[in-house]
Amino acid sequence: MADHGDDLIDYDEDETLQQIQSDAPTSANGAAVGAVTLGGVQDGEINKDNKGSYVGVHSTGFRDFLLKPELLRAIVDCGFEHPSEVQQECIPQSILGMDVLCQAKSGMGKTAVFVLATLQQLEPVDGEVSVIVLCHTRELAFQIKNEYARFQKYMPQVRTEVFYGGTPIKKDIEILRDKEKCPHIIVGTPGRVLALIREKALRLSNIKHFVLDECDKMLESLGLFTLLLSPVALQMVLPVFWLMSHMHKLHRLSVAHYSDMRRDVQEIFRSTPHHKQVMMFSATLSKECRPICKKFMQHKLITILVVFIQLQPLEIYVDDEAKLTLHGLQQHYVKLQESQKNRKLNDLLDTLEFNQVCIFVKSVARANQLNQLLVDCNFPSICIHSQMPQEERIA
Repeated sequence: MADHGDDLIDYDEDETLQQIQSDAPTSANGAAVGAVTLGGVQDGEINKDNKGSYVGVHSTGFRDFLLKPELLRAIVDCGFEHPSEVQQECIPQSILGMDVLCQAKSGMGKTAVFVLATLQQLEPVDGEVSVIVLCHTRELAFQIKNEYARFQKYMPQVRTEVFYGGTPIKKDIEILRDKEKCPHIIVGTPGRVLALIREKALRLSNIKHFVLDECDKMLESLGLFTLLLSPVALQMVLPVFWLMSHMHKLHRLSVAHYSDMRRDVQEIFRSTPHHKQVMMFSATLSKECRPICKKFMQHKLITILVVFIQLQPLEIYVDDEAKLTLHGLQQHYVKLQESQKNRKLNDLLDTLEFNQVCIFVKSVARANQLNQLLVDCNFPSICIHSQMPQEERIA
């Protein structure tokens, strides 16, 4: 079990080989291998600050990545022809097993990067889990599992499962302990995955690829609220004799009810082999969070022409924090009285051309009321909220 006194993963200096300084060849674009350089930025970072918000279409096709024929067939079936900017930058390196830290705005195809990279490298063995993908919500986990289903369409030997809280854990344990049903790829939330590890149902000794989607959401601290409820903080405000007699109860309370997702990710990470590929993706990755993410990564040693070369983890930052909305997206704000909102919404739906619309409200009651109003106005509508059963929400 992870030591809660430690802060994040960090590899010892003596576990990494010394970087070869001399006779280091250059890549095809003139960048020195070992300190990837593009546009004058070093240390593996590819900076896009000089680009505008417009993302051009690459002439490169997915076939140029030399993917498996089964993957190329699935890509064609999905209607994709050219990779997006983030796919163009990440896929060639990620399919070689290189660690990747990527920030790009929503809708640019980050999920496809790690789905294609892991499927390309996967050699399925019955009873062994080779890929683990962690995300912070059940809905996102289910969405990623569906992406795997799309791209592994012509790979029937590959099995993928999704595990998240809110469902009976017994069913998950039965799947993992059945060698013929045990998945090669697991997508899940940290809490449920860690519970399966502690139940001795999930073994991560054969993991070759460790992926965090929306990594900043899982690695950031929960802040002051968690701190004030921790045993250390309580020592400052409670009588010592009472605290000492109830310390074990307070510790369980703080961990069980106000758990830090970052600690769960750490413990899962420590259950995996030292040598593996680590990939992390986010739409909003702050500069403060980047060093934390890189602590989970290590330098990759690859062989080129019998020369051993050490590479930094690949870092991709597509645009800066001020440009994290999709290109072409228009945003408007209208201040209205509460009694005017329904009429204005009706007018907008009658005026605008749309395929789908998402409407966010502040309460479950308001969601149910608005859904009924839209149905009465002949707008086909469904309602999703936290009080619905998990199976119904995902369906």
